[in-house]
Amino acid sequence: MSRKRIPLLVVFVFFLTVSVVTPFAGSEEVKKQEAGEVKKEEKKEAKQDVKSGVTVDVEKANLDEKSKEQLKCFTQIQSLVKKLNDQQGEDRRGKIFRRRAARLLKKAALLSTDTLQKEYLEALSADIKSNNFSSSASKWLNQTDHKLDIIIKPEPHKNSKKLDIFLLVKHEEYSKTAKKYISVMDKMLGKIPLREELVPFDASLISPIIVSDVVSPLKKNQFMLVFPDDSIKTGTNKFKILIFRNILETYFNDFLKPLSLQIFTKKQAELVDFNSYLTNIILHRLSHYFGPIFLEQESDRVVLIKDKLKDLFYCLEEIRAEATALYSIRTLVDDKLLSEDQDKNIYATYLVSLFKRISADPKSKTGTAALIQLNQHLRSGAVTFDLNSKKMKMDKEQMEKSVMRLALSATRVEKTGDYEEAQRLIKGSLASPADELKELYMNLKKNKKTRKAGKAKKKSRLKIKRDKK
Repeated sequence: MSRKRIPLLVVFVFFLTVSVVTPFAGSEEVKKQEAGEVKKEEKKEAKQDVKSGVTVDVEKANLDEKSKEQLKCFTQIQSLVKKLNDQQGEDRRGKIFRRRAARLLKKAALLSTDTLQKEYLEALSADIKSNNFSSSASKWLNQTDHKLDIIIKPEPHKNSKKLDIFLLVKHEEYSKTAKKYISVMDKMLGKIPLREELVPFDASLISPIIVSDVVSPLKKNQFMLVFPDDSIKTGTNKFKILIFRNILETYFNDFLKPLSLQIFTKKQAELVDFNSYLTNIILHRLSHYFGPIFLEQESDRVVLIKDKLKDLFYCLEEIRAEATALYSIRTLVDDKLLSEDQDKNIYATYLVSLFKRISADPKSKTGTAALIQLNQHLRSGAVTFDLNSKKMKMDKEQMEKSVMRLALSATRVEKTGDYEEAQRLIKGSLASPADELKELYMNLKKNKKTRKAGKAKKKSRLKIKRDKK
């Protein structure tokens, strides 16, 4: 045997011993080590669970005893997923976390009294070990909506090895409201401008909307989830839309309500409420089902409108869906699903939401869509700007007319698929901030600086007082 080959053989034998012999020969020792690590992690989790708690009032959710036990399993799984995401790659500890999560999911499955939920949780238990979630995603679609739910899926970002996890408590009242809106969609569609030119309505294509509260959210800026998301990529309609009520309400209370007091007169700011905000979001999602979907050309080749309008489609579709959603309010009022005066609240809340999107980023697709809408309402007289108070005022009757014009123009452009016409609408004069909006924005900026300076002065005075003492 030559000297050059001896080191290679030694290295080969060494790796063979480590990778093959150790797991079998020292399996008992490995198990003890793993058990020790598991106990340490359990102690840490027990402390963390006491400190963190949940963001949902479980008592108000009226969960039965078995559901409460399931929730305990789910919160422990969430903690494990967080640790798994913090791991750099799939090492032995990562595998331990996956196995523990799988055991907890099996335990949650045993607690379930529903066969379909039991099957879903068992499939999820197997999927979290294999890191392939296609089986559990299809099982989740088949199950009926439960009071308590858990979703685990890969993060949508490219090259990400992390997992997303959602613990959900269904909000019965708002979920029933969404179902009622879907039940009258045919009526709503019947009153839409250019109804006869749109694709035939098929209620079976409507994806269910579930309104839920998120327990201890890991992502506090995510308001909605379309799941399974691979259904969107493949173009199928087999998915559900989940709207996260408590995260939306926090966003509304922290940003939209305070903003309403700055841009509206006091009387109209009182119209802005969370119920109207959530109603508008549900209607907006449903309105995406109303529009034209494809163009039929002379060659009988089916062309999707989004392919024809290219980069302008998203912005145009947002305008059309928003305007169509507002236009359909009248149907809901007529069917007693909304009170007679609630349309004013929805309009006012919608306007504040538009301004928030514009101030966040006027050049983004959502910001541009919002800017075009608000400019249109200013031009039509639906929204006016008071130079003295530097606040906006809304005229409800003019708003209804302005919304109808927006719905008509956006629907016509989508129907024809005319790229140049879409360009005129999206990149024309409506895409530049109106003078009133500039004035309003500058006034808000000035007030913000004044408030900031006032806080700094107050802080300075307090410091001087403390120093004197």
